[in-house]
Amino acid sequence: MGSPLNPNDSVDGESEQVLTVTSQHLSRAAVASTRRGIDDLTQGIQHIERSLLQQGFSSPNQQTAVEVAEQFLEAQRLKAELGRALARTEAILPSHGNAKLTEEEKNQIRGLYASGLYTQAQLARQYGVQQPTISEIVRS
Repeated sequence: MGSPLNPNDSVDGESEQVLTVTSQHLSRAAVASTRRGIDDLTQGIQHIERSLLQQGFSSPNQQTAVEVAEQFLEAQRLKAELGRALARTEAILPSHGNAKLTEEEKNQIRGLYASGLYTQAQLARQYGVQQPTISEIVRS
């Protein structure tokens, strides 16, 4: 009986091709949503780190400080894992080149910017366009 399949292994050399074909069918909005999720996770971890640092510095006893330090190290490990996952994810996300944004995508951008949760620079990265493009969209 053979060993379990490793997700990185190919079967008859077809896995890589299937992954490429599948990723090309992702819409720009789906790619942007994926990038937003990663950005949100990154910001969440940064928030946890700041909170732990404040808690550690204000801790009145050594035991609590040690526990906070251990949690902070775990957050650092999680951030490193997320960085590796981000690199792998970016490698498989399709590029939409110079394709024009659809009206639906422009409306999504306007809504996301109006929510105050994302900057123009973040939206530009998520949608694979330049920041001035986002600026033009949100002003229209």
